[in-house]
Amino acid sequence: MRLPGFCVSVFFSLLSLTRGQIDRSICVPVSNISDASPIPALSESYSTTVEWKLLHNNSTISIDEYVIGMEKLSSIRITQEGHTSRIIYDEANQQYTMLDIVNNQCTTQNYVLDVVLFGNEIWKSTTKQLYQILKQSITVYGGYHTIHAIISTCTSHCSVYGGYQTIHAIISTCSSHCSVLSPIPALSESYSTTVEWKLLHNNSTISIDEYVIGMEKLSSIRITQEGHTSRIIYDEANQQYTMLDIVNNQCTTQNYVLDVVLFGNEIWKSTTKQLYQILKQSITVYGGYQTIRSTVVQSWSTCVYLLEYNVTLSATIYFAAEGWPMPFAAPNAMVPVRLELRGSYNNNQTRFHAVGDYVNFLPTPPTNLDNVQIEPGMFCAGRDVGMPILPVPTDFSTVIERVNIHDKQVTYETIWFDSRRKFVRYETKSAGGDDVDPTRIVFDFYDGVRYSIDPYTSSCDPPTIIERGDKFVDQTASPITRIQMQSSLDFFKLQNATVQYVGKRYTRKIFCDVWVGLYYDLNIGQNQTVEWYFLGEGWQEGIGTSITPGSLVRFDVWAANSNFPIIHNVHKLNPSQPYLTAFEIGPCFTGPHKRNFVIKFATSGLDLSQVSLNYIRDQIQEILTTQAQLDNLRFSNVAFENFGANDWYFTATLLDKSPVDNNNIFPPVLMKEPLNSAFGFLTGYVDTPWVYNITQPTLNLRLTAMGILPLYYPYDFTTTTTQPTTTGTFLVPTLPVQTTGTSVTTAMPTPPAPPTGPTVKVTTQTTSPTTKLTTSNRSEPCKCPKSTCPNPTTCPTITCPVITTPRPMTSTACPPTTCKCPKVTCPSATTQKPQNMPVYTKVTCPPVTPPPPCTTPVPGSSHLSAQAQQQSSKGVNAGGAVGIALACLAIGAIVGAIVMFVIQKKFPNGFRNRDGYLNPVFDDSSRY
Repeated sequence: MRLPGFCVSVFFSLLSLTRGQIDRSICVPVSNISDASPIPALSESYSTTVEWKLLHNNSTISIDEYVIGMEKLSSIRITQEGHTSRIIYDEANQQYTMLDIVNNQCTTQNYVLDVVLFGNEIWKSTTKQLYQILKQSITVYGGYHTIHAIISTCTSHCSVYGGYQTIHAIISTCSSHCSVLSPIPALSESYSTTVEWKLLHNNSTISIDEYVIGMEKLSSIRITQEGHTSRIIYDEANQQYTMLDIVNNQCTTQNYVLDVVLFGNEIWKSTTKQLYQILKQSITVYGGYQTIRSTVVQSWSTCVYLLEYNVTLSATIYFAAEGWPMPFAAPNAMVPVRLELRGSYNNNQTRFHAVGDYVNFLPTPPTNLDNVQIEPGMFCAGRDVGMPILPVPTDFSTVIERVNIHDKQVTYETIWFDSRRKFVRYETKSAGGDDVDPTRIVFDFYDGVRYSIDPYTSSCDPPTIIERGDKFVDQTASPITRIQMQSSLDFFKLQNATVQYVGKRYTRKIFCDVWVGLYYDLNIGQNQTVEWYFLGEGWQEGIGTSITPGSLVRFDVWAANSNFPIIHNVHKLNPSQPYLTAFEIGPCFTGPHKRNFVIKFATSGLDLSQVSLNYIRDQIQEILTTQAQLDNLRFSNVAFENFGANDWYFTATLLDKSPVDNNNIFPPVLMKEPLNSAFGFLTGYVDTPWVYNITQPTLNLRLTAMGILPLYYPYDFTTTTTQPTTTGTFLVPTLPVQTTGTSVTTAMPTPPAPPTGPTVKVTTQTTSPTTKLTTSNRSEPCKCPKSTCPNPTTCPTITCPVITTPRPMTSTACPPTTCKCPKVTCPSATTQKPQNMPVYTKVTCPPVTPPPPCTTPVPGSSHLSAQAQQQSSKGVNAGGAVGIALACLAIGAIVGAIVMFVIQKKFPNGFRNRDGYLNPVFDDSSRY
């Protein structure tokens, strides 16, 4: 191959680029510079691999270069004798950083000039930096030269290869002077490399990346030719190869004809391993040492005829000689350097000549297994199905991270999926900003109703019926009007899908087995390509009460003509059936449509270390609702609690039937009882009585329902028979209150609330309480309520006579001592301390004969305190207060008249002549 090249003599005119004198043995001035020509432009940004042959020490170094011109950043990755390091050049900040990847160390230094050189390690500089030196120098055009010279070899034997048989024959094209016969060296079972093929018959170059995994019997090549990329995957186990057109997203699968696959004169489409098999099963001749690409090599040659393909092939392979270490191989390893192929195809009508140079030959399995698999999102008809796909759980709960690459959105979907009881709960929060709060939807496929709840505000939209286009609806149900719940296979896009095993991949740092399938989605009416990732061998997931190997980790969905999949990362996939409490719909029903109740259970054998209370609660809810012909979701706020050794209480709220009816739900609903009749069914079943048993080798549980009790909170709070009271510290005497007659105003202020006791707001009312209480005459000198009197004592003495009361005072004797008094709670008093009665006139009451004293048992001190509070609270009625006031006025008038009559008789002249009765300072006798 002839390429345009340059013979360059460089004169550094800038002193900043020189150190000492020029070595004339290396850089010889050109006597005639008439052919001076500027060097062609180099791309501002590029990536490449440079294989440096260091002839001064017989070694090879591989360098990967990456240059981004706009960012003024470049980097090289150096591989030398198995050791990897990097250098990052930051042109903007005039710094470079050297990274030792093995030892995890790095150092940063500043530029000395615009380019960075490392002494005799000139290869550490980027091509762009070295190009800057050439660009600022005087360059001389050197004309055309031949690079990678082709060295001819000879062989004395030619072979005819037809299937598994080798026939020896002499071919006239073979030379008669040959070397010693020698078997070809072994080739690594697994490897990865890049082969640069020069097609001398049409003057073109093709780059091929090869990946071979011997244990899996898989190999692949990636072909890049004139900007077009294609791939061929070889499946040796199933004797198939698949050709993939990546640009047009197409693929075809065909079967092997022989153990190797040839493509006519496109011999370079076969892998090195396949071509090596031809050489290995032929007679090879050792060609000795030679120099190829400035590398010392050893060569082996052969010549064969492939009967099935009608191809005559002469091949020579070159391995690096011993003592010449290669970048990615162990010392003294036999690494291929070049493969030269000559031959003819189709009865010598088409000839070819190709030379392939190996770059970065790594004799280990590829780290990225994607290189030997079909492209993501590509389904190839005709490929072997391979290993069957793993199952998915029938009932589950999970969190799905949904990544929409096209819309650049990430959303999270939390799903509880109960296919046996036909319930789905779906929660999500849109990343598009079209909703403020998250959305929770409970799909009740038993009744065919959906409930949309705002988890943040606990508000509920009006329930609606489930329709054909809703989520989780089986779109394959017939007739088209039928509504039924989809299966978990349908949810994960596995229902009736054509599935093929792809291989092993890493996702989220998890080693997975991957399958690809073609799934027809009735929602959009077109095929979708789906990939499923399951935990690989040795991996397992722990969630809930399960340890699950082979759990689903991810599935990707490609719509037709879509370049980007919607990625579904599956987290927390719990294969257990969700509890019924996960499908709570209580916020969608108001108070009149709810009935609270409690069921008492007597238990035996309940060992909480052997059984979960959540499980028992869930079983009770399911059995009770099923036997009562109710939807399982009609229990809300369910709890199962213990009060006592073996007494357990199941509390819940029974919900009314759904407010809407779905006539298309399948199977149809047989009964939808309203609230009252539903509670009647439930009561009848519990009162059977109902017994629940769990019998296991380590558990023998028995729950017996003792009865059901309805709870109606508004009614319970309106049947209170007494009013709340507060207990004061002091005994408060009876106070006068306003009567229906003439009002009497006193100077006594309203006392404040007592300082002790609970704070209770008491409203004084003139009407009696709802509950009728037995009271006695407040003005009687001795009052004995009907109660048990524990201690005998004397009745108290009344100091003021009662003149007139609204009710006549009873003067009979005290009631018998055998009476029993009911306990009555009086309203709280509002006074704090005892107050003195007001003094109207300084009057001495005449002696009044009190009623005869009596001795009778009365309540003890505690009851007296309560009685005093009752009297203090109730006081004297209005008529009694008016009577007492009028009596006091009458008595005062009579006594005053008597006193004045006595004074007039005794002192007829008054006080006029008695100066001792007058104050000489302030009084004057003339005033009288």
